[in-house]
Amino acid sequence: MLIVNPLTGLYYLLAGSTVRQSLPNLPAWAVPVLGLLALANFVFAIAIWKWKKWGMYGFVGSAVVAFLVNLIGIGILGSLFGLVGLAILAFLLRPVWNQMD
Repeated sequence: MLIVNPLTGLYYLLAGSTVRQSLPNLPAWAVPVLGLLALANFVFAIAIWKWKKWGMYGFVGSAVVAFLVNLIGIGILGSLFGLVGLAILAFLLRPVWNQMD
């Protein structure tokens, strides 16, 4: 999360035309939105690393927005696949949730 999210965000923001070519159904506004979400996820990952609950809440909000954007561009199956990481993160944080600020 700390490595891939900033790289993905920069890729979306700097090479958005390449992304749009590979996903022609994705609206033009979706590429920068997904890029900003990836950069926000980097911030949320740092918050989780520092044991802050708001980092998980941020991931949930980001995942909901990304799900809706992906629903438009790639369909339901690909959109649902994007929620797998969120489910894994929630599963891993559940035992330590009460210890987080």
